[in-house]
Amino acid sequence: MLRQLVDSGFALIEVPLGEKGPMSTGWNLAHNAITSVDDTAKLQGKNVGIAHAYCSPAPTCAIDIDNYRFARNWLANEGFDLKAELLRADSVVFGSGKRYSIKILFRMPASFGPQITRQIMSRANEVVLEFRCATRKGTTVQDLIPPSVHPSGKRYKWLGNGNILSLPT
Repeated sequence: MLRQLVDSGFALIEVPLGEKGPMSTGWNLAHNAITSVDDTAKLQGKNVGIAHAYCSPAPTCAIDIDNYRFARNWLANEGFDLKAELLRADSVVFGSGKRYSIKILFRMPASFGPQITRQIMSRANEVVLEFRCATRKGTTVQDLIPPSVHPSGKRYKWLGNGNILSLPT
């Protein structure tokens, strides 16, 4: 599957097994992302992240939901029906096993380019919803994908009906 992802334009990041993020300096720079099929062997036995800003032909992004109930209400106020989106035939959804927490992957429209990550906070100042793609400095952020292992020991699992190789825009 890793070879297919890279062949489909995904840029991947090596993350130690059981960790949420990379440990190497400069992991978020374009030249350190894995974009060659020959380099996918580096990912064996590791967690795998998507380097959203460096995917082609257009960047990818994740809607990272840490509190489903709050996110559903906030998104509804913005005209986005989260429940309907999750049930679409092409939705690419996955989770870490953490309660009320899921991610949805999309491809950005080519004309947009990488978008700066935006966090939506609760009144208690907790991140409950995040739109993830790039940093203010123009480097990528990453999201682990299945079958990576969360620090809790649980494996990330695909939940949606869609196919990561055919991300909706």
